[in-house]
Amino acid sequence: MAIVTEDGHAVTDAMLDQWADDAERGRYHGTRGDIVVGRPPLSDEELVTLTFKIQPSVLARVDAAARHAGITRSAFLRRAVEHELAVT
Repeated sequence: MAIVTEDGHAVTDAMLDQWADDAERGRYHGTRGDIVVGRPPLSDEELVTLTFKIQPSVLARVDAAARHAGITRSAFLRRAVEHELAVT
């Protein structure tokens, strides 16, 4: 499988082997980037927790739809609320 960097340079197996050997010896190449701790914020505003009751069968459908979309339950519900607010 060919590996290509974002700027279009090919990465060979020999390069990966060399980088692995160097890393095992504590030598790292390149420049350091910014270290970001934690997840990125979801909003510029402070978030609040919302709790409500829902039937188990509906929750199962929500979870299935979220999995299908490749997002968390919370992200799915945020999208659903935003969608409803946009159409009203």
